[in-house]
Amino acid sequence: MTALYRKLIVFICIVLLGTNTACTMPFSSAGKAVSADKIKSGKKEISAVSKLDTEMIEKVISDYVLKLYSLPIETSTQCSVNGNIPYELRNFMSLHTLKLADSNPEIGIHMPRYVSLNGVTAIGYEILANEGKKGSPEVFVLCTGKKGDIVSCYVKVGLRAKCIPDDFFDKVFKRNPQSYVYEKMGSVDESKVDYIKVQARYNVEVIKEDKEYKISKMTEADLKPGIKNRISRHNNEFIIRLPYLSISALPMGNVSINRDDEKVFNEEKTVIQSFFEGIARSVDNEKSNLLYLSWTSNDYAKLLDCIKKIEALNGEKGRKISDLMDINSEYMSKFEFEAFPLRSNMSSIKSLKNFRIMPHPGYSEKNKKYIVNFEASVEKTNGISGEEQLYRYDYFVTVNRMGDSVKVIELRLNECFCISSS
Repeated sequence: MTALYRKLIVFICIVLLGTNTACTMPFSSAGKAVSADKIKSGKKEISAVSKLDTEMIEKVISDYVLKLYSLPIETSTQCSVNGNIPYELRNFMSLHTLKLADSNPEIGIHMPRYVSLNGVTAIGYEILANEGKKGSPEVFVLCTGKKGDIVSCYVKVGLRAKCIPDDFFDKVFKRNPQSYVYEKMGSVDESKVDYIKVQARYNVEVIKEDKEYKISKMTEADLKPGIKNRISRHNNEFIIRLPYLSISALPMGNVSINRDDEKVFNEEKTVIQSFFEGIARSVDNEKSNLLYLSWTSNDYAKLLDCIKKIEALNGEKGRKISDLMDINSEYMSKFEFEAFPLRSNMSSIKSLKNFRIMPHPGYSEKNKKYIVNFEASVEKTNGISGEEQLYRYDYFVTVNRMGDSVKVIELRLNECFCISSS
């Protein structure tokens, strides 16, 4: 009995050991261990995608997106509604998708369309170039897994969008109540056109056919059911606005840094800082009173002449205020006199420091707006001679290229307050 009991204990231990081993190392029906990159999910396994397949998938998606965004937006919008795939894209499509694409708007192939974002509507797109990969488009592809023959991907596309203000779009375009398509009723005034940068995000499925990957589905990352809702220009959650300047000073995510943008930023930043330093150096309380008289004359030629006289008195060399500031007939609406750093209770500004100059989130090709902060050591008119106080300034500054140079064209003071006394 004792021997039998011992055999029973040994048998139970073997069974338990085998059970634990089976839990830690999955096996296929053929009795072979499944690799660690495969996980059971329902009836099919989700597995990792090989490096070679990933490269093939990235290539086909990039080529497809490049061709997709080369189509006129009127064509792609009409095809979305009709459920037809343009001839230029058919070579990229899987056989299954082509069979479904017979006047079926719900085939899961979404195309570029009109999108409203932050007060403007995109009416055209071009793909940005990837600075890190010369000759490649700004397309980021992440393969999230393979289920059966289908590989799922998350795709981000960097775009330069041609935009017009929302209210102007409403005047030029009307939405057809039957087809839901926005139809152009007049011409677009080019003076209303601006350019911003955006990133469109898609969920993409590809399938391998005859050793090549084909597009099976490409839908906006934030899917709205029904063609009416999906192509509404206010359906914009799949797209985000990017900083217009792709520079290292800003968080760019997956978007590559652009060397030309870095040059633009450094030039505009230098002009803005030089502008404020020139004002601080040239204008004390006495000269500010003189400048105010010319300012209120509403005569920009007289104002410019006054500024040049002040610069001459100070012996200014190099780039002066008159070189850095665009003074024209609209100067009173673009520059408020009270926005200049020297306040009425200040005798002079001794020095500026701790500049922080960053592109505003609304910076675009035509609206080169910056957020500017700095600190100033100030001597007060009613204080002890030689005593300085530290002030903090916060501005919105807009610049523009005027011929061969960049100038400040608008100035808005947000905040000015005393930090401490010296």
